[in-house]
Amino acid sequence: MGNRQLFMDLPAVTAEEMRKIDQDATQEWGIKAENLMESAGRKLTVRMLGKRLAEPGGKALIFCGHGNNGGDGLVIARYLKAAGVVNKVFIFPPKGPPGYGRLVELNLERAMACGVPVITLDSGLTPAIAAMQEADLIIDALLGTGTRGEPEDSMSMLINAINESGKTVVSVDIPSGMNPDTGIPPGACIKATTTFMLGLPKTGLLVPEAARFTGELDVLNIGFPPELIAGLPV
Repeated sequence: MGNRQLFMDLPAVTAEEMRKIDQDATQEWGIKAENLMESAGRKLTVRMLGKRLAEPGGKALIFCGHGNNGGDGLVIARYLKAAGVVNKVFIFPPKGPPGYGRLVELNLERAMACGVPVITLDSGLTPAIAAMQEADLIIDALLGTGTRGEPEDSMSMLINAINESGKTVVSVDIPSGMNPDTGIPPGACIKATTTFMLGLPKTGLLVPEAARFTGELDVLNIGFPPELIAGLPV
């Protein structure tokens, strides 16, 4: 399914091009970054429910990194709960002071306020790995397009455990561990059932070599103005 022809009406972008689009959306078009993240989480949840990847009464685990990809996962947690999907979040702690970024902190507070259980992965992976046995769905919101290089040891161990779980896996924007520009992972990489690309297709995910990691590909319009992407080559 990692086929560029699926998205011929949309430009495929590199990580740097996506970063610039995000920046322009907020600085030139006045779209708040938190609104884009909210839109991404809401639309991804609706699409998962529509595809029956998640269903009311089912159980989902959401694995979040400490960056904005993790923030997307926290938004998804709220919408899944509202839809009747039992879910739990495992999140990696911030690397150090000053802590999580603003969007992650905001959505961490919102998720906890609406009753989503959130467990910080600061004392080993055993609880997270044990929880996979009861899950119907795993959502990968660990690493986004801004990540470079091989995942750190604990992240690599978790990625491998997710791959070995035999569960349905949804990746948010890219499979964690993949290079978004080349599609070639430098180390451990999630093998998703479905990958929902946010905003626009990412170049690396469309190469044939990436298909065994991305699974089925889908792309979600999260609210970028059409004029912002109209000049990009398709």
